[in-house]
Amino acid sequence: MAGYPQVLGGVTRKLSDSVTIHSTPFKRANYFNFGARMAILELNKSDEYVIWSPLPMSEEFRNCLKYSGINKENDNVINDDNFSQFNNKVVAIIVPDNEHLLSIRQNLKGKFFPNSKIIGMNDLKNLSNNDLNLIDIKFDSNLANKIVKRDQLRTDLNISNQNIINDLEFIYLNGHENKELLMLHKSSKTLFQADLLFNIESKYSEQYSYNLSSSPFFSSNNKDNFFIYPKSPLNDNFTNHNPNSYSSFLTRFLQPNSSLFKNIFVKKLLFPIKSENNKLAIKQIYDDWNFDNIVLCHGNVIEKTGRDVFFNVFNDYLK
Repeated sequence: MAGYPQVLGGVTRKLSDSVTIHSTPFKRANYFNFGARMAILELNKSDEYVIWSPLPMSEEFRNCLKYSGINKENDNVINDDNFSQFNNKVVAIIVPDNEHLLSIRQNLKGKFFPNSKIIGMNDLKNLSNNDLNLIDIKFDSNLANKIVKRDQLRTDLNISNQNIINDLEFIYLNGHENKELLMLHKSSKTLFQADLLFNIESKYSEQYSYNLSSSPFFSSNNKDNFFIYPKSPLNDNFTNHNPNSYSSFLTRFLQPNSSLFKNIFVKKLLFPIKSENNKLAIKQIYDDWNFDNIVLCHGNVIEKTGRDVFFNVFNDYLK
């Protein structure tokens, strides 16, 4: 897959009992080190799962499934022989925006998760009409810039799965350059978003991790929550590699504490502050959603301080 290493590598981590993430290197335009991330969520301890922003199907993908606990009854062993035994537990696959389309291009539903519903939007400029038809549940302009939850999920989108209705809420930002679909996982108090926020830090990047000891998230008390892939070709060559150096120098400014990121990249380019609809959507997210963590595609996960970071970036939208 373009942009990804030939061997995906990366780190699988349990963010909470119900959220498992896999973080990996990824180059934007084959040039800038952005990193990438997928997540697997369990809904309401129901043994039903949602895959958010899937990465390429690989050993790493399957290992993330293993760590999520999706195959508890078989000691979490996942291979070609038993893959079909648990794939019916995946009830939804989330397309988070117009740039993260591997769930469709890999035909994940058709090949691996036939009982799932693909949830996305109807305004995907990077898909053909045939591919667009693979999306089962589409947000459109009538559902944009407002939180869609509970009964609305059933009546407006024909979602019948009760665990999705009880544990997930959405807001579709059609004023965003990439047509963002944000998702709140209520039971873990986690906001999932692809390209509304970036958090690419120069001190440490989980998406370019080469040993657990360098991770600020790792300790002897939670070591069982981690799995790092030693096969990544980057491990041998770039042990002390800073992914935000050389050609990727500018990516270090794509983070919440950067004035360049907030005032130019967000307010003018990706999600213009001059739009009243954009400001209304941000206000609803901040006022109505209870979240501590933000899982994003590019950069480090924001843990425990998610609301504060969100306010820091978008406070001008709230005025």
